[in-house]
Amino acid sequence: MICFNDAETDAQTPPDGYGQVLVDPPENFPSWAAYMEFISKQAFNEAKRMQEIDEK
Repeated sequence: MICFNDAETDAQTPPDGYGQVLVDPPENFPSWAAYMEFISKQAFNEAKRMQEIDEK
């Protein structure tokens, strides 16, 4: 993502959407990447389950 907002770049703050970098990840997760991987797997499994239900 490219940020053209001078106020954002001058302040050296990340553009919108990157605020999670400044906050610790949820409990039981060593990093945001681990949390996002967990959430992605859950979403994939739920979508697969719903597809299987629709096919019945």
